[in-house]
Amino acid sequence: MSTIFSGGYIDGIYSPLYPFGFGLSYTSFLISDINIKNKIIKLGDDIKLSCKIKNTGSFAGSEVVQIYYYFKEAHVIRPNKQLIAFQKITLKSNECKIILFTINTKQLGYYNEEMQFVIEPGMADLMIGTSSEDIIYQTNIQLIGNPLNIIGNRTYSSQNKII
Repeated sequence: MSTIFSGGYIDGIYSPLYPFGFGLSYTSFLISDINIKNKIIKLGDDIKLSCKIKNTGSFAGSEVVQIYYYFKEAHVIRPNKQLIAFQKITLKSNECKIILFTINTKQLGYYNEEMQFVIEPGMADLMIGTSSEDIIYQTNIQLIGNPLNIIGNRTYSSQNKII
């Protein structure tokens, strides 16, 4: 018997049937030309990145490009893949578009050991894929500056643009 647990499908107690973001399509897609504007980002500023996505199949279809984040230097336990941005796009066969992602670092806050909601400097992984298990690109970014308490000043979603 399958049940829904923490955003994923579970068969039995501990074996996920599908990773977060999993989906099937009648066509195929290629994500390429990934560009991160700056890998050193001041706390409070934006992470800006872009990628090209092409429908390489014979049919029109939709895909969801997903951006995941992992903060390596937190003093408390953090998820190893936190979804911070996504964009669903529908493309005709052989059609190609560019997605521009703008993610403010105030979206990356968490409660520290003093129970302050903060963003802190340190190294982080940025991952791009089409599900939590289908990561096609991973890189490091460096967050710099003094820790910021962002309680009441948090950002909840990215700003995306398709061109």
